Amino acid sequence: MLEADLDHCGKFVEIWNGRNHPEITRYLFTKVVTGLSYDFRYKTFNQNGESEYSEILTVWACELPSEPSEPNWVTSSETSITIEWKPPIDDGGCSIREYRVYRD
Repeated sequence: MLEADLDHCGKFVEIWNGRNHPEITRYLFTKVVTGLSYDFRYKTFNQNGESEYSEILTVWACELPSEPSEPNWVTSSETSITIEWKPPIDDGGCSIREYRVYRD
């Protein structure tokens, strides 16, 4: 049995019942709104009863952001270098959470 918290309030509802279909271990959930997160959990059954629920899986309905611009030099001194870049043109539907800058 697969459940989802559709209202983001901690109340899970059944969205798929795999009774008599133990071979199915994948489900396509299509009622999503870009930029929102969705919580899922499931449990399994056999002739002795039902399991505890799985850990909750939180998934965001968005895609990978596009590539950011090339970094540009702004200033430098003997002890520091300042660079800048433009954010990606497309955030994929979710807010950009962070940038990571690496040096070689």
